This record gives sequence, C-alpha cells and structure tokens, in this order.
Amino acid sequence: MELGQRGDVNVDIDDHAATSYDCADMNRVRVKICGVTRIDDALSAAEYGADAIGLVRYAKSPRCVADAVSMEIVEALPPFVTPVLLFFNEAPALIVPVARGLAVSTVQLQGEEPATDVIDVAPLRVVKAVRVDEAHVRMQLTQWQRIRPTNLAGIVLETAGQLGGSGVSNDWDLIRKLRDENYFTGVPIILAGGLTVSNVGEVVRELNPFAVDVSSGVEDGVKGVKSRAKMAEFIQAVREAGSR
Repeated sequence: MELGQRGDVNVDIDDHAATSYDCADMNRVRVKICGVTRIDDALSAAEYGADAIGLVRYAKSPRCVADAVSMEIVEALPPFVTPVLLFFNEAPALIVPVARGLAVSTVQLQGEEPATDVIDVAPLRVVKAVRVDEAHVRMQLTQWQRIRPTNLAGIVLETAGQLGGSGVSNDWDLIRKLRDENYFTGVPIILAGGLTVSNVGEVVRELNPFAVDVSSGVEDGVKGVKSRAKMAEFIQAVREAGSR
C-alpha cells in the first residue's frame, strides 16, 4: 500500500503503486516493518499482513541495505505491499535516481529536509519524519499542514533526538496532547518510537493513527534481523486493537 493519500504516480517508477487500502477498510490502521535487510524477513512480514516494508538508504545506519539487496527485496514483495526507501538529509537529485532504479514510488525522509526537497522529489510520494519535542513539534506540524506539498503522503512522529530504529520510547503524553489539540488533522499521522507488541495495542486504541512504524521492536537483538514471531505478534496486536 501507499502510506498516504491515493494519487497518480508515473508508471515507470511504480510497479508497486497499487494500494492495499483501495480494496480494504479505509479505517484500518496500517503497519510498516522498517529496517528490513533480508528477503526472508520481508516476505515473512508480508505474509503476516504488513502493509509496507522500509529499506534504509542511510550509509551510517546498521540497517542500511545495498542496491542489490534492495532490488531483490523489492522484486520479491507480493502485490499490495509497498516498499519504502528511507533517506537522511539526502539531496533530491540523488534520491530520485535511486528510487527509479529500484522501481519504488514512496520514500521516507528522516532528516531535516525542507518542503522544497519534498516537492523536488515528485512524483515520488513522501513520508516526512517529525521529531516529537515540546519546543518544535507544534511549529513543524503546523508548517507541514499549511504548506502540504501535493506529494506529501504522511507525517511519521519519531522520538526526539533519534534517527529512528533506536528502540527509545516516544513521548506518548505529548503525542496525546497533540491529538487533543487537533494536530492529527490534514496529513495522515504515522506513529513510531519504541513500539513493541506489549505497547502497540494501547497506542492504536487510544490514538487511532493512520499507521504504526516498527523496527527494533520486532528484532531479537541484531539490528536489521527481524523475528518472525515478533512480527506476527506485533501485526496481530495492531489488527486486534484497530478492530475495537
């Protein structure tokens, strides 16, 4: 699925453009398994019901995936499961060729990228990371909701001071305040940051996000190596919480 609104995307980069929520309950909370580095993990995540698979393209990350492996994973994914490439403060001129070469239509920008960078990678769909810190998060959410580039598919709320995949819990109290203050309107909100099978159900029931994003929470200590059991349990917990 696409992590965001439906829209036209050029077919030359969009072998995986068909979206799962075109054919499913629009109110269902989606699941992205991020930091995938192995084909078997990607296929297991898809088998258990993941909507999207995150492939990290940041060289300093322990979960960074090379071109060849990324291509194998993208080509192995079944229909209706979206591959998402993650970049950190990378130039649009470098992002677009990588996405085109891998036939991927959705990217996640994890750094401090401005709105112009989001616009410049169109027609790629963009999920933009925003850090949840008291001093800046409201301003950033207001800015993105006001500007809202046409290819902005969603906002992922990440733990302040973390790149992503750290396992550090997000500031759920502040996120509840943001929800109550109507900052969850206008752009689909994806929640991340220390999510595990033990807490994701409560997060989904209370905050009802568009999607949840997990990486370290479905690993067994080795970064980039996913646990089949944890992925299955995590996705099941989201489904059960989202059906209430």
